Amino acid sequence: MIWEQQCKVILMLTQWDEEKLVSRNNSSLVGRTWAAHGVPEDVNVMLQYLLEARRYVNNNTGPVVVHCSSGTGRTGIVLALDICMREFEECRTVDILRCVSRLRQDRGGAVQTKEQYFFLYEVCVVYRTGTWSKQFEGHSEMELF
Repeated sequence: MIWEQQCKVILMLTQWDEEKLVSRNNSSLVGRTWAAHGVPEDVNVMLQYLLEARRYVNNNTGPVVVHCSSGTGRTGIVLALDICMREFEECRTVDILRCVSRLRQDRGGAVQTKEQYFFLYEVCVVYRTGTWSKQFEGHSEMELF
């Protein structure tokens, strides 16, 4: 699918042999991993990861691949956060319940646990209030993880 659809950006939420994947596909790779069914430890690092991923997306054409081992929990968090952040930027409001419900229509099980659901709220509040730390700005994505 990656070659067929000419995907240039892959957001990996699991550990793989990154060097082989990047060189083989000539793709931009932004890696981030945390425990399945869990949440990242730091809201600031998550926000910086999403903003770094956007830079890759904005500089490339074609669809973006977002994946974790099951394609639901971690992938759901990243997709929901990106949607909610963009919704906030456009409308200055966010409806996390509606966002997750829509995601689940296409991808059953997206955002698997209450901790993941609460994490969405936590990240959105920090993003909305602008209180997140920009201490990682200027670092490459691999230095963040």
